[in-house]
Amino acid sequence: MLKSKLMRVAKFVWIFCLILVLSSCNNQRINQLKQRLSKRYEIVKEEVIERLKVGLSELPIIGKHISLPPAPKELYEETKAIFEKLKTYKAQEVYPKEYQTLVEKWGEIQSLYESRYYLSAKRELKQLYPEAKEFLQKVEKYHQEVEEKAWKKYKEVESRLKKLIKKGKLKDILKVKLYLWKLKTLIKMENYDEFYRESSKLPF
Repeated sequence: MLKSKLMRVAKFVWIFCLILVLSSCNNQRINQLKQRLSKRYEIVKEEVIERLKVGLSELPIIGKHISLPPAPKELYEETKAIFEKLKTYKAQEVYPKEYQTLVEKWGEIQSLYESRYYLSAKRELKQLYPEAKEFLQKVEKYHQEVEEKAWKKYKEVESRLKKLIKKGKLKDILKVKLYLWKLKTLIKMENYDEFYRESSKLPF
């Protein structure tokens, strides 16, 4: 923990020194680099101050006089709800790499939030929330397309069986109804592999 804090302080000092070195240059690219470094410097400075305040807030006497920023509870809970939906949709099976990247970011934010680094958590949440929301929409669209394709196949099977019944080639209507009910259930359970296996070979 101490090593991590010292590394952040060192990074803070290093960026500050680099800005000072570049401050005398007027090249356009160098100016752009200075702007990026200045932005990064402010973030690192904020992180160092935040960690210092959280550390002081845990001390017996001094802690009473240290006020921390409010937790971004609403944004945190909304993001959490998205990841719960992604689990329900089994997003890790559909888009494993994208899901893993987002989950790793979410894990880091959870750690920041639980450690009461609320400013850092809020900044990261503002970036992650729209990414996660867009990814959820992508997963939902995929599931919708897969479901629509399965129902289309179901309608084809149902139509075929109705024709066979009409022609008198199928007389056990109860078996047909049970078979169609099974196919419907497999779709509702999102067990598409089993659905396509069952629908490809009529048991009559």
